[in-house]
This record gives sequence, C-alpha cells and structure tokens, in this order.
Amino acid sequence: EKKALEHAIDDSVAVGMDCVIEIILRQTQHILDTEQHSSDYYPDSNVSLTLTPTMACARAVQFLGESTAVLQCMTTQKQMRDVFLGEIGVRLFNVLLENIKRFQITEPGGFQLIADLNLYYDWAAAIVDPDTLRFFMALKDLANCFILAPKDLRGFLRDQYSRHTFDGVMRSEEVYDVVACRADYRAIRSQVEGHCDFM
Repeated sequence: EKKALEHAIDDSVAVGMDCVIEIILRQTQHILDTEQHSSDYYPDSNVSLTLTPTMACARAVQFLGESTAVLQCMTTQKQMRDVFLGEIGVRLFNVLLENIKRFQITEPGGFQLIADLNLYYDWAAAIVDPDTLRFFMALKDLANCFILAPKDLRGFLRDQYSRHTFDGVMRSEEVYDVVACRADYRAIRSQVEGHCDFM
C-alpha cells in the first residue's frame, strides 16, 4: 500500500509539473509573439547595432529564469527536477526554432539573432544537462548562416553536417527552413539547393 501511494503521489506530481511546464512555455511563446518584431532581425540600414539581446529575448529569459527557479523549489528530488528542466529546454528549443522561422533575417539581423541565442544558451547552460544543451548549441551554430557571404554558405552547411551538429537535434528540412529565412535567399537559392545532398 505504501508503494502504491508513493507511485500515485509521483504520478500526480508529474502531471502537475507537466501542466506548469506547459504554462511556462505558453507564456514564453506569448512574449515572443507579442514583443519580437520583424525589425529586430531586419533592421533599417541606418540603425546602428548594439548587439545586445532584443527586448523580447531579455523578457523571455527573465520570465524563464523566474519560472524555473519556482519549478526547482517544487521538487526536492534532483533526478525529477533535472528531467523537468530538460523538458523545458527541449520545448523551448522548439519554440525558438518556430520563432526564427517567422522572420526574414538580414546580415545585421543575423548578428542580432546570435546575440539573442547567446542569452538563451547562457540560461540553458545554467540549468540543463549537456544533452539538452546540444540543442541550443546547434541553433547558435546554425545562426551563423545569416552572417556568411552567399558563396560560403554551402561549405558552412556541409561542415556542420560533417561534424554531426544537427544529429538528433534538427531534421534536414528544419535546417533548410531556417536557412531559407535569409532575406536574400531567393536571390541565392540556386547556390545552395541542388549542390548539397542534404538540401
């Protein structure tokens, strides 16, 4: 009976934590949907870059930090806590991936995106396991596609695949979708597609 009660309690905690995770990610998504602007990653040519995280990113990371601090207090079992923090990390990665795909990104915007992804990475590095952190590292690596000259893009992607950067993290289609967010992608498409076995 004692073991059955312990299992029932664990199951209830797991369900409750999953609900909390869902609320955290929905609110993070809401912050990005309402506060991330197209001009963040497609700035006017006369705007000087500060290379600090965007307001949307800073607000999202602040919210994530506060929320995960509460989540960490909700369970004293390290193993369970690590599982839930890892789950938040993976779900956040997917939120960020979808957020990036909403925008056209110029070269200056690519530098801005990298500044944002560095902050998300720093947040993740403080709380998630190395396997989950790989997701954020892969996204940071891929963001370099926005700041490269078109002639270097194919070699960059081939190098990333040879290093297995995206293995178990992103499908080839998802990598392509991100690369296609380059503001100049229509003009350079022929330099990338058909030349890489993964594109």
